[in-house]
Amino acid sequence: MTQFLRNNIWLSSLLALLPLLAQAQQSPQADNLHPDIPQLDSVLIRYRFTPGQEVRYRSLSYDSIMIFSRTNRLIVRERVEVVRYRCDSIVSDGYAMTMTVMSYLANERADTLPSVTRDNHPWVGRYISFVMSPTGKRLRGIPSATPQAYGTAPGAPFQPLLLPELGPEHSFIGESRTMRTDPLLLETVYPTMQAQNLMARATEQRLDTLGQPTVRLAFSDAGNVVYSITNPDNQKVTTTTAVNAAGHYYFSPAQGQVLGGSYVTFGNIEFQTSTGQRATGRHIIGMEYWLMPEDQK
Repeated sequence: MTQFLRNNIWLSSLLALLPLLAQAQQSPQADNLHPDIPQLDSVLIRYRFTPGQEVRYRSLSYDSIMIFSRTNRLIVRERVEVVRYRCDSIVSDGYAMTMTVMSYLANERADTLPSVTRDNHPWVGRYISFVMSPTGKRLRGIPSATPQAYGTAPGAPFQPLLLPELGPEHSFIGESRTMRTDPLLLETVYPTMQAQNLMARATEQRLDTLGQPTVRLAFSDAGNVVYSITNPDNQKVTTTTAVNAAGHYYFSPAQGQVLGGSYVTFGNIEFQTSTGQRATGRHIIGMEYWLMPEDQK
């Protein structure tokens, strides 16, 4: 009799649970268990290139360079550049890329002198090859078959990049984080330099840009760049620059490309020559750029 009662109790309990089990199978678990918790809008922030693929960007930059000394100097420049990135191959840790400045046009004025138009720069036509991770971190340079002349890109070593380092690839709308990047400066200066940099990133919102669905990424940077060069008089000049920068990039997760952006960089510079002369200065860069359509390349 006791065993019969136990069996009845077990059977009754099982029958009482059947409707609950059926309801659980018919309804989404996440909605039933946590109906008030919002679902994250996840984003994959990662470049995607295929061998032979090229992207070209047109950038418009405004430079304001001030040198503070016994005779203060001011250089103002407006420049337009077309820059091409080509994926040469896919390697185990990312992409082998080559960057080339295809064209350069600048209108600049020094102090009170008349403005001058320049249509050439030592960086035009130079092939700069490097390995880049899928998130844009420059890993190493690829030696050139032709000797490279010492110098800097039109915007100096801290010119904002058109293919920026994006940070960790997994994100979601509304996320913000900080990270240490310490970038390897390959496209903007030769010989290559390592900078110290702390970066903050916010994955802000989804937008339509140039007819494509994109995610707007906000970045801010704080870092230091030290650069030395020997001038024609065989005098070594070392510049130490404290850089603060901020801006937005518009990234297409579907294409794995940056479609455009805008950035402002403030560089406080200290100059020191090998003979002990010192001066300070400031270089401000305001840049905006966009991906060129196929029919304009």
